[in-house]
Amino acid sequence: MITTDDGEGGTTTETLSASESSEDPMFGAGFGMNLGDNASARVEYTIYDLSEVDGEFLSASFVWKF
Repeated sequence: MITTDDGEGGTTTETLSASESSEDPMFGAGFGMNLGDNASARVEYTIYDLSEVDGEFLSASFVWKF
């Protein structure tokens, strides 16, 4: 669901849905590295090209194992 300003003091809400027959591409790559016995770090990057929305996503995480 996307909510945008309508320019007149209100908002417009639009619900997006994917077609069941859609074949939109998504690409991603990631890298992970152990930093010892209990810690690791990860970086992931994803590009998606959907029929109504395009975007990119970058994430980084640190994992500590107890």
